[in-house]
Amino acid sequence: MIFVTEENGQTVPEIVQALAEANYDESGVLQDVLKLKVKESLYVNSPDVRVFTMRDEDAALVGYAVYFVTEHPHFDGTLFAFNDVIYIKPEYRTVYAANFFSFCEEHLDVKVIYQGMNYTKPHAKLMESLGYVPTEIMYHKVVS
Repeated sequence: MIFVTEENGQTVPEIVQALAEANYDESGVLQDVLKLKVKESLYVNSPDVRVFTMRDEDAALVGYAVYFVTEHPHFDGTLFAFNDVIYIKPEYRTVYAANFFSFCEEHLDVKVIYQGMNYTKPHAKLMESLGYVPTEIMYHKVVS
C-alpha cells in the first residue's frame, strides 16, 4: 500500500471528487435534502488544506483524507487539524486504515487532530486503538 502527501493544486479536486460520490452514497447522511456538489475552489492552492491519499500497488486511488489546518479560536497560537473527509474503499479497510491514519498524523505537524467521524461507519474501535478519545457528539438539523 502506498501513502502519499499530495501537493495542493489543480489535482486535489480530482482526488476528492474521485471518491466523494462513493463516500456520499455509503454515508446515507442528508441524501434526501442535499445533493453532493464538491466546492473545488476550497481545495485548490489553499495553504490550510492537507490532502493524503492511499493507493494500491498499481497507484490506483483507494482512499483519501482531507484536513484543514488552522489556529483554534480558543487556543491562540496552537495549530489544530480538522478533518473534512476521510474515505477508504471497504475492501481496503483492514490494517491499512490504521497505517493510513498514522501516516496522516505524522505528516500534519500540528498539536491536536480532530477526527470527525460519520456515525454510520464503524470507526470507533479503530480510532480508540490509535489513541483518539471521543470528545463530542455532533448533531445536524435541516432547517429549510
